[in-house]
Amino acid sequence: MFTPTTEKYNNISSFNPATRGMVKAGQNGLGSELWNTQYHNFAPRLGFAWQPFGNAKTVIRGGAGIFYNAHTSGNGILAIFYNPPMRNPQTYTSTNVNPIVGFANAYPAANAGTSSAPFGIAQDFKNATVNEWSLGIQHQLATNLVLDLTYFGSKGTHLPINRNINQPFPSGVSGITLPRPYAGFGNITFAESVGNSNFNSLQAKIEKRYSAGLSLLSTFVWGRSIDNGNGIATSTNASSTLAQNSYNLAAERGRSDFDVKYRFVFSPVYELPFGKGKPFVSQGFWSQIVGGWQISALFSAQSGSPLTPYYSGNVSGTLNLHDRPNVIADPNNGPQTPQMWFNKAAFVSPGNGNFGNAGRNIITGPGLVNLDTAVVRVFRITERVGLQFRAQAYNTLNHANFNYPNATADSASFGTISSAADPRILEGALRLIF
Repeated sequence: MFTPTTEKYNNISSFNPATRGMVKAGQNGLGSELWNTQYHNFAPRLGFAWQPFGNAKTVIRGGAGIFYNAHTSGNGILAIFYNPPMRNPQTYTSTNVNPIVGFANAYPAANAGTSSAPFGIAQDFKNATVNEWSLGIQHQLATNLVLDLTYFGSKGTHLPINRNINQPFPSGVSGITLPRPYAGFGNITFAESVGNSNFNSLQAKIEKRYSAGLSLLSTFVWGRSIDNGNGIATSTNASSTLAQNSYNLAAERGRSDFDVKYRFVFSPVYELPFGKGKPFVSQGFWSQIVGGWQISALFSAQSGSPLTPYYSGNVSGTLNLHDRPNVIADPNNGPQTPQMWFNKAAFVSPGNGNFGNAGRNIITGPGLVNLDTAVVRVFRITERVGLQFRAQAYNTLNHANFNYPNATADSASFGTISSAADPRILEGALRLIF
């Protein structure tokens, strides 16, 4: 049971759409909690393992469970401590008709603009819930070699989503902004548990446990994650964190920011067959030199994560800084070069005063191909003391892994890539083991 955030002296408040204003804890019929406690979060788990052929070479495993998440009171909901009446900053503008003259008259009522953007949370805010299920088969292909095939799925409900409930509606006319729904306030960030997600994947794994100097692990994942918003404003893909139309969250349903369709990983560790106790050069001076060396690698390749096209300005007239263009073709049917990663001609302006029909995360960004390698040797100084030498190479092949392309539709560099991840990095290290 996760209880809502409280404050000893009830110095927290929330914007209440019903009263069209701020509601402080301990007042207006509220207790010390701004949203309701859930007392019936039942979280069962079920799992099984079955040997269908009566031997240990083949095992079928499955499971399911319900999981709940605690409120993120230290992050997005922290704003309940900075709301009016505890804090109420305002902007005062001096005009020729009503000038501000000196500190004696620094805050005249005639010059008061909209107050700072308050924060609100729904009184029926619920704990985020995730249902998970899986079914897999593991089969021993040979001694120390196992193949694992698993289907894994999950569904998230009541996920936290922040939206601006004081966003003006589009006027459909250039240069005209309609009044905000709640007069006297600017943007009102409102937290609701209306997010949902869905993830399905097929996961394959081959694992060879250590024998004959070799161990390896190789995995392949084919999956898809879909949601209607990530609920936070700290994503690398910042354009996807804010809904274009705060009153139509269904239109935000699309690929998750972290969605990767394919991912392959191969990681071997091999002890060279030289030195004492090995097949080759097992005795003499040279066995001390060439023995004990170990090489390892980590190769990974994956398809790209998505991003959202948006304008830098207020195209819709709704005071939204992440308006989107219209889509008239497949944006991913492009040359995929640093000069033009996606098809820019797929996007056109919706016209001032209108929302664009471009969905969230419809552009696929660059993928990733990377190889890290390492060579390790332990030199024994005494029975209890050793010196480990490591030589490592990150991005050994010096492959260019590009960052996101520019997704700002009204930018001159729209569609271009101007940066990449780290090039090859070489590193050496000595570690004293005792």
